Amino acid sequence: MGIGRLPDQLSALTVLKHIKETIIILDDSQNIIWMNDIACNTLDSMLQLYGLNSVEEAVGKSIDHFRSIKDHNPHAIDFQSGFRSRVTIQDRYTAEAIISPVPVPDNKVLYIIILVDVTSHAQEEEERSELLASLTTPHLKIWDGILAIPITGLLTDERAEKLKEVVLYIALKEKADYLLFNVSALSKTDDRTSFYLTQISDALRLMGVNVYFVGVSPQLAMNASASIAEWRTFQTAKDALLYIMDLHGVKITGNA
Repeated sequence: MGIGRLPDQLSALTVLKHIKETIIILDDSQNIIWMNDIACNTLDSMLQLYGLNSVEEAVGKSIDHFRSIKDHNPHAIDFQSGFRSRVTIQDRYTAEAIISPVPVPDNKVLYIIILVDVTSHAQEEEERSELLASLTTPHLKIWDGILAIPITGLLTDERAEKLKEVVLYIALKEKADYLLFNVSALSKTDDRTSFYLTQISDALRLMGVNVYFVGVSPQLAMNASASIAEWRTFQTAKDALLYIMDLHGVKITGNA
């Protein structure tokens, strides 16, 4: 029900018109019946990819006409209960799609679709490149599937968020099986630092990447005590690399 009381003069249509996101409404047969101004402006060029010359032609069309929209999490698509997922539109645009069913009289339902952060692939790639450039410690490809990333300086909230996005992108792009974080040059190692590192590590593990930490200081080890049991740590990158090679039955002869 919500809390408080809306002014009588504030209509639902006024609210929808002034939300600064792409909003589309479908009827109970999942046909488009309304779009706000931002949707009209945002989707104008996209709809040409579906053989439509203008946004006006989209009104009355079934959402099935746009089924080439690819969802990154297909199991989550459920118009009846709603869903939220990242989607790809005609392999040219990406967006965060939110679909919410809204009950209306006569046992019918409308569907509100909100597209957030509609971005062209070229723009998304450019933003990622900027993030890569903003990362002061570049990654090093040690071997096929083995990457090393030194993390230096102060890991602030903003930098940690950038680091997470960049590292996940690098791991995916390079098809990493192992990622070595060298944390010996961190200038501050408080509980927030260990929280950030654990968060990034957990995200990488969900992608199937084995994460190893190199050069963990006593202070960082103390601050990470709650999660250190889940960390695989080594004193040096050489130790970590030898461990990985041993896992794969690779032996080094002579002086290592």
